Amino acid sequence: TRLNDGFYNNWGHTYYFQADGSRLDNGFYNNWGHTYYFQADGSRLDNGFYNNWGRTYYFGNDGARLDNSVYSNWGHQYYFGNDGALVQNSDVTVSGKKYHADNEGILTEKNNVDTKVDRALSQRGVPYVWGGNTPAGFDCSGLVQWAYGLGSNYRTTYQQATLGTHQRDVMNAPKGSLLFFGSDSAPYHVAISLGNGTYVHAPEPGDVVKIGYSRYFKPSFFITL
Repeated sequence: TRLNDGFYNNWGHTYYFQADGSRLDNGFYNNWGHTYYFQADGSRLDNGFYNNWGRTYYFGNDGARLDNSVYSNWGHQYYFGNDGALVQNSDVTVSGKKYHADNEGILTEKNNVDTKVDRALSQRGVPYVWGGNTPAGFDCSGLVQWAYGLGSNYRTTYQQATLGTHQRDVMNAPKGSLLFFGSDSAPYHVAISLGNGTYVHAPEPGDVVKIGYSRYFKPSFFITL
């Protein structure tokens, strides 16, 4: 009897025969929310990668395509998205943690500093507004408060300067540290370090959130959170 619409297992390989009895070759099969791929010889692709139109997919031990899941191999982690494709050159959140997938899809967890700096950078072009601490407009300390999720007790530049020890080597301030301008007791401006002598800040009325450079406008001290 010809096998119609069913699976056949032989010598450790799985094959699928369609409703008309023909074997499925070079094709996908969807069943119960899972996607499978049958290769040129008709065997199901198990525990292997498949590349198609510049995108990479992975099929597990049971042949099911890995969707919305992390795959670990040789000490690295990779994430396959909702459509099953490997996520590359992008940020992704997995189980509440933020990661960056590089060109090869290797995941690196983004620490809190990266997340907060990215929040500040996302507001470039937002106008300076005195007393502003929302994406409708920021002043310098308002941008810091919003990006770092600080409470109302740390709304002003003076208050934020009390969050850590004042350090002087401002040209080597690490990414995510807060740069202050003015005296220790009365700083008049604050920025967020991007490392390498650069920072993001809300400069002054009439301007917008943007990148600044310590070689042109040098901070007086910095703190690390």
